Amino acid sequence: MADTAFGSVEFLHGIRKLKYHAITGLAINRKLVYTRILGRLHKQGQQVRLVGLKFPVTVSWYYLKRDKGKRRIAFCFVH
Repeated sequence: MADTAFGSVEFLHGIRKLKYHAITGLAINRKLVYTRILGRLHKQGQQVRLVGLKFPVTVSWYYLKRDKGKRRIAFCFVH
């Protein structure tokens, strides 16, 4: 499990190469290969392809309660 700083293409490819599973944070503005961004997804548990990755990842998110409203946090599961 890793935070958003470890959501880079290089890190995710390394995890996959080692045949490990990982859950990492992702920026909401991360681009998908079909010209959308991660923050526009409406259904959790979808397999998507992120720009730069050679394999799909499963995405989900949760809402973190903050003083000025809720903040959406996205993460991916590499399998």
